[in-house]
Amino acid sequence: DIEIMLDAAGVGLGVKFWDLGNGLGDVIFRAAARGADVVGWETDDAIFNDSCKIRDELKRYPKLANAGIDIRHKSYLEEGLGIEECDVLYWYYNQNSYDGGLKNEEKLQLRLSKGKFKPGTKLIVYGGERWYGFRLIKEELDAVTLGYRMYELGSFENATNAGYLGESSHASWAHVKDVGSGENYHPVDMIMPDENKADKFLINTLRRDAVETETGMVVE
Repeated sequence: DIEIMLDAAGVGLGVKFWDLGNGLGDVIFRAAARGADVVGWETDDAIFNDSCKIRDELKRYPKLANAGIDIRHKSYLEEGLGIEECDVLYWYYNQNSYDGGLKNEEKLQLRLSKGKFKPGTKLIVYGGERWYGFRLIKEELDAVTLGYRMYELGSFENATNAGYLGESSHASWAHVKDVGSGENYHPVDMIMPDENKADKFLINTLRRDAVETETGMVVE
């Protein structure tokens, strides 16, 4: 339930709540009704236009008349957009979202792992598998991929956060079965040829940890 999830994240008056891919606004409008300052990000032209129309209609009601609801027609993966200013981030997992070789969740993990977030900043991911490397603080699941997990940002638990840029027995690992789909990942060197060594190491580590945890196999 969205309201229970927002309660758990402490979303209320004055909280800066950002929805990364807000769709038609199911979550951001509920957060705004609680008094949160809301920012939604949506790249799809039609959905962006529809969500803005719905917002304008809802602002006719007293509870949302003065609500701060900012819907932006940009990708939340871009740098320099002030994403670190928020108190709570929300992302609805889409398992079919691919762009090139990296999944959207992997690109988002890279983006968030580099951010300088305030202590206590929360990330809510609805659906999908657990994100390894981010400190899990709460999960409410009806099934393996149905429900949400809440993480604390600014506490990335990975060697790259400590400045590790060297080689590792796992640093070249990149080609394993995608857990749950049976598909193969592309080698990171192939899909990230121009990225730095730290980014490649991070993606390799996240993929390795996920596979080892879900399958019980040790990936060398």
